[in-house]
Amino acid sequence: MATQTRSTRRAPLAPMPPGHPILGHLAQRWHDPLGLFSRSQQRLDDAVRSRMGTIFVEQFTHPEHVGHILVDAKDVYVKGTVWDKLRPLIGNGIVTAEGESWRRQRRLAQPAFHHSQLDALGAVMVGTIAATLDRWRAVGGPVLVFTELRAMTLRVVIRALFGTELDAEIPEVAEAFVAALEVSNRRIVSPVP
Repeated sequence: MATQTRSTRRAPLAPMPPGHPILGHLAQRWHDPLGLFSRSQQRLDDAVRSRMGTIFVEQFTHPEHVGHILVDAKDVYVKGTVWDKLRPLIGNGIVTAEGESWRRQRRLAQPAFHHSQLDALGAVMVGTIAATLDRWRAVGGPVLVFTELRAMTLRVVIRALFGTELDAEIPEVAEAFVAALEVSNRRIVSPVP
């Protein structure tokens, strides 16, 4: 009688695009991160590795892969050293936490994202988008798309999470948010701790 045992064999590594022998894809990640990820997927498919100095990054874009990692086997995968670098900046919240700490925070946040809340969240998004489009029409000329979309996203997040509008504070919040993202990005791609 044959017994079935769990395999301890590692899955094959995802393919990796050509990169610098020492720095890997660090320069590409620094100067054009979306281009690096997009080109990698186009050339190598839905599972790709890249290397940022001594740190390896796995990129999965197929919905089945993402579902497996985030839902089916969420306890098997860890967030890794990239998230460790972000903890001093953003704390050990739901984005960076793992294990029981993550489960506890997820349970606390889950009611806000319950199916019964989705219509209200959708209405917040649609209303904010409509107001942004109206403002663009009133301008009647070119707009700074990145700046505008960043402000629109912040408006949605603030209205959805706090039920209020802080339009007067949006430029200041957006500036601080961008500064925090830049610091985060530098920490992530830094080859040294």
